[in-house]
Amino acid sequence: MSVEQNQELGGIRTLCGARRAEAREFAVTVLWAELDVAGTFVAVAETATDRATVLRHVTNAWMALKAAQGYAEQLDLDSRERRAFRETQSDLCRRLVELQYSLLD
Repeated sequence: MSVEQNQELGGIRTLCGARRAEAREFAVTVLWAELDVAGTFVAVAETATDRATVLRHVTNAWMALKAAQGYAEQLDLDSRERRAFRETQSDLCRRLVELQYSLLD
């Protein structure tokens, strides 16, 4: 392999590494956006007075939380990201369970 080919290959590898990093960053952004969506549905359900509205938003929140869980499983989250995800996920799950119990009354 010539020096030029070796340099070109090195440049391609650098570019590929940068693209992977960008793709990962985008995926993490999507993960947090999905958690935000779930949180919004939970917040609306917590303030709604109509049972049907609460149920609809609880259902949508569970779907958003499930999507976020799927993203998290596919990503190689570092320990800080993983801990933050689990804390947010746990809080949302707790709030959703409380809402579901309130629907039983």
